[in-house]
Amino acid sequence: MKVSIISCTPDPEQVCARAASICYKSEPSIKVLKHCLEAGHLSIFEHASITFLIEGISRVTSHQLVRHRIGWSYSQVSQRYTGCSREDVIIPPELTEHKKDLDNVFDIAYKTYQKLLNQGAKKEDARYVLPNAATTDIVATANLRALLNYFPLRLCKRAQWEIRDMSYLMLDHCKRLAPNVFENVGPGCKYCIDKCTETKEP
Repeated sequence: MKVSIISCTPDPEQVCARAASICYKSEPSIKVLKHCLEAGHLSIFEHASITFLIEGISRVTSHQLVRHRIGWSYSQVSQRYTGCSREDVIIPPELTEHKKDLDNVFDIAYKTYQKLLNQGAKKEDARYVLPNAATTDIVATANLRALLNYFPLRLCKRAQWEIRDMSYLMLDHCKRLAPNVFENVGPGCKYCIDKCTETKEP
């Protein structure tokens, strides 16, 4: 897994502080920026955005990521037009002891995929046999407010391991680009609430 930055709003904290200064008719400053964070005046953080390139995650995780819609945009590798390789799969750490069984399943899936292609099937149809473990790359753009909402959810210890690992890599970039905005961002249970609000499956 690799997370890198393609682009971001130049000096994102200054842009957000400038927006806040309009609201309060004050000078743009880190002080007014932090006041908006503490007061929940989060609309000012919609004026800056970050574009991530996320490589080598499973389709399981990309499906979870794209559920975040408000303030987000995505472009993902298309299985309709690109080929898929047997080597590009992810095995959860807790399933490593079952690797032999998983490898057997993946071998069958990818051999069937290639067989279908060889027999003239379209990639968009042959892909139906591919596993959720197949890796993918995705470009994700989000404004800072969307990210402030995202991180407490996906850094939660009850979030799945892969999206949690990915989110920590994303947060590292955010802390470098906008340290005052993301200074106290982390799992919701640690920073925002007294106890976990996640419940067991219904």
